[in-house]
Amino acid sequence: VVFKGHEKPAERVALLTPDPGGVWQMDFDAFARTVSPSWKELLQNGAELARVRVIVGKDFYYNGPFRDESRWTCYRIVSPEVEEALYGYCRVGTPEADAMKRLFSEGEGTSRVTMELRRAKDAEWRQFEISRVLAKDWILPEPAGGDS
Repeated sequence: VVFKGHEKPAERVALLTPDPGGVWQMDFDAFARTVSPSWKELLQNGAELARVRVIVGKDFYYNGPFRDESRWTCYRIVSPEVEEALYGYCRVGTPEADAMKRLFSEGEGTSRVTMELRRAKDAEWRQFEISRVLAKDWILPEPAGGDS
């Protein structure tokens, strides 16, 4: 979708999903790349946990609490709303590490993903633990029973 931006036209991906009645609709949270709390709260004000919609790829930046490559897997995390890349880490052998590994099982270089990031003690401001992988892509599945 192309729309009027501040200085020039902007583009966003519109993802469609069926509602409970089977009617296809645009998923607004995916379109808006909803983040909770905001990027400012996470990156500047020190929020401990955030649900983010981002693009991830494998990386190899190991230091601080994540310096042991045998215990952690590193991912580069980018978002159009954030100027610098972030780094997310999964502890090897966890369900989160397995979920992230599946994102790249067919040779993909990057993937859209919705995840929870947790601030790690003694980490750089750009380093986070990936505490939950919520969805491959930016659309969250409907909870059981249709509750949101």
